[in-house]
Amino acid sequence: MKKVFSVVKWPSELVLEELELDAVPFWVQIRGIPLGLASLENVQRVTKEAGKFLTMEDPGHPRGFVRIRILVDTEKPLSKGCWIRRDSNRETWVEFRYERLQDFCYKCGQIGHINTECSFEMSGEGAVAYGE
Repeated sequence: MKKVFSVVKWPSELVLEELELDAVPFWVQIRGIPLGLASLENVQRVTKEAGKFLTMEDPGHPRGFVRIRILVDTEKPLSKGCWIRRDSNRETWVEFRYERLQDFCYKCGQIGHINTECSFEMSGEGAVAYGE
């Protein structure tokens, strides 16, 4: 039905209203990260703004990107990526690509609705904030 569905274990000491259902696990591709910087520690540091780190596939797998699983807060816009510092003070843009997103708004970056249902007012020339 193209909706995000979150399933969590219901701890016996909590009432239903106390459950946090806004964190959903997603596989994310980290594109543009140099292989030499694709260590577990660096990947955890790079993705801390995107969500809570869960696991990472083998970075030596020949794909051209690093694949990780994180818990994404559906109440916040998705992180598009970040800048990382390389040797000799150069910076590189690292892009996050979320796998199997369903209802996602390319205007505001949030999960749960699409562009035509969004009330977010864009500033500037009206370009879509999250690409095509």
